[in-house]
Amino acid sequence: MYIIAFSVMIIFVVLLISRYLFMLMIEKTVGKVIKGFEEIAKGNLQYRVYLNSNNKFKILANSFNSMANNMDGYIKELNKEKRKLLNLKIAFEDRNQELEKAFEKVRNMQQDLIKAEKFATIGRLSSSVAHELRNPLASIKNIAYFLLKMKTFDNDDKAKNMVQMLSSEVLRANKIITELLDYSRIKKLTKMSLDIELFFDKVIKMVPLPENIKLIRKIESFDVILDPDKITQVIINLISNARDAMPPNGGEIIISTKKIDSICQIFVQDNACGMSKNTVVHIFDPLFTTKLQGIGLGLCIVKEIIEAHNGKISVSSEENVGTTFTIELPLK
Repeated sequence: MYIIAFSVMIIFVVLLISRYLFMLMIEKTVGKVIKGFEEIAKGNLQYRVYLNSNNKFKILANSFNSMANNMDGYIKELNKEKRKLLNLKIAFEDRNQELEKAFEKVRNMQQDLIKAEKFATIGRLSSSVAHELRNPLASIKNIAYFLLKMKTFDNDDKAKNMVQMLSSEVLRANKIITELLDYSRIKKLTKMSLDIELFFDKVIKMVPLPENIKLIRKIESFDVILDPDKITQVIINLISNARDAMPPNGGEIIISTKKIDSICQIFVQDNACGMSKNTVVHIFDPLFTTKLQGIGLGLCIVKEIIEAHNGKISVSSEENVGTTFTIELPLK
């Protein structure tokens, strides 16, 4: 009887131990699978669960590993598609930028064509009007000269001053006509090689300056190929503008040149009243002027002459400080 009871007890203990060991094995196996899911959840798609047993748990582990392999493959395919989409996005953005630049270029060309046609029309009209005005102005000038020579005005200073004013106004009108004709003409250059220092020696003397305006020269000596008549017109215009912009107490105009590689740089600088930012933006536009007298073609013609030389002109200015015009011309 005791033997039977003892045997039953041993069997019960063995069953308990077996069950405990079985539960430990299940817990360990499930723990590995759970660990695998945790690693997958963290993004470690290379993690795999390996079991040595040949039971259902190994089937579970194999299923998990198969799932992980499939997920890894899907993720790689998704990454490939993502890269393709990213490349397409970059290509689209690049193409969009190219289209925007092309559109901007076309729009600018359209505006330039409209502006060119507008100014061509103005040029033709200006040329026609200028030629029509030349003859009557010449007659008025001759009449003024004849009246001044008459003895009738010897004792009448007021009348004499009026005739002299008439003559000066004819000269001013003739200058405007010359500007109109210069603007309407095609710029044909007659280039020659000359020493820039000797060239400026002659040009500077052509612009009359009052005693309270000092002209400072910083001219280097080197050879340059240009149209002397056209560039003379440019320099005279810039110096005259600087002179006219001076305050009553006068100031300084600095003319300087510099040779950099194959470029001739010319600077016309003054310490006059300067210009506003809006004026600087439009300073080379035809018919734009801040002067009470003049029609706003001087600097436009200057720009055309410089560009006809394959050069460029720029301006920097600050109100109540001064203005600097910078010209760049090829040496050859």
